[in-house]
Amino acid sequence: MDAEEGTVVSERLAYLAGLFDGEGCVTFAPNYARAPGTGSLRAGVVNTDLDLLTPFRTAFGGRIVRLGRSRAHWRAAFQWYACGDTASNALVALRPFLVAKGPQVDLALQIRETSPGQRAPMIVRLGALKRVDHGGRFEAHESQQEYRPTVNTRTNSTITTTRAFPTAAKIARVIDLYLGRKNGTVRSMGYIGKTFGVAVPTVRNALVANGVAIRGRGRVAQNA
Repeated sequence: MDAEEGTVVSERLAYLAGLFDGEGCVTFAPNYARAPGTGSLRAGVVNTDLDLLTPFRTAFGGRIVRLGRSRAHWRAAFQWYACGDTASNALVALRPFLVAKGPQVDLALQIRETSPGQRAPMIVRLGALKRVDHGGRFEAHESQQEYRPTVNTRTNSTITTTRAFPTAAKIARVIDLYLGRKNGTVRSMGYIGKTFGVAVPTVRNALVANGVAIRGRGRVAQNA
């Protein structure tokens, strides 16, 4: 394989890894009919677009099956899946390009190489990785925005801008909407977030940074 062919293969694997990161699943399916800890490594991707799954079968083997519809109005869904050595080979090839599914794949491959009697706690850990909630990480990231004191020329007062609202004019508009200063209509943080295309925690952080008390239900905020 020459350098150009190697680049094409790497780009194709990176593309498939992106699909697997978002739509894929890796499990270690136990075989309850045999001894505890026995089972098979399984990798799969589910999507309603069959053309997204065919490249997985072409590159790694496995099968594509049609799934039953949970609702009559839902589009048909399909699944590519592979088991055992086929799944292992696919995951090893995809691993250098995986982000979200990387830790799960690492653990699943490790389970396969571990003796059946020692797999139980590892299988539990694999299940826990699938339930990780990244909401806390998002809020922590938002709370670490760069805040910059800026003079609001309109009111000749200091206003704090953020990465999401980099100008005093934008911050002033956010505060005006939240407090209903323009036309007396008080807007929610959800409304403001949709207006500016940002998340509600981002709006909240900007308001708090500028001394605006966050209102509770039935109460109107006052500028601190």
